[in-house]
Amino acid sequence: MKRVCPDFGLRLLGITLAVLWAVSCSTSPGVEVGQDPIFRSFYEKARIIMTGEENKVWKSLPDNASREEFIEEFWEIRDPDPTTDENEAKLEFEERIRYANMWFGTFNPRRGSESAGEDEEKSRIGWNEERGRVYIVMGPPDVIYFNSDDDETVSHDGSRLRPKAEDWTMEQWIYDRYRAYVVFTKSSSGNWRMENYDP
Repeated sequence: MKRVCPDFGLRLLGITLAVLWAVSCSTSPGVEVGQDPIFRSFYEKARIIMTGEENKVWKSLPDNASREEFIEEFWEIRDPDPTTDENEAKLEFEERIRYANMWFGTFNPRRGSESAGEDEEKSRIGWNEERGRVYIVMGPPDVIYFNSDDDETVSHDGSRLRPKAEDWTMEQWIYDRYRAYVVFTKSSSGNWRMENYDP
């Protein structure tokens, strides 16, 4: 009989819950956090990595002063090295948000570019797409496989051609460090959806 390490089971449960939480976040946060765009922006993004208890606390905060205190403590408890001036966890989170916005927005004519434009708000919400949320929670995958509907594309000399990015219809993200994979498929409208994951 094969025995499973108890730590592995807990880690597996944690990963599964993290992926489910990332995917379950919807585009509207469901809570009015005031008109202050700083607090709204913080909550919209940070809720992806908030615990359920932190989410409840945030929703019950009565004023901006308590929200400022919450934000400070939120990042403080995640700081892996409080002896340094930087909060590495916050910097990594912000970098993942930036990367998700560059690459995972459904409508993003400047994919891969950091340049701003008129459609900035509409085109830069990759952090709230399913691929973006999984990327933010789990980090970059160790390996990505890209597939298109026409896998038999060949060149004039008979060699196989790599599908163009706009032709991809499936991405499989492999996380060796978690022993997990996530499959995303693209619909005819261009939206990417998580099809399944293997914890």
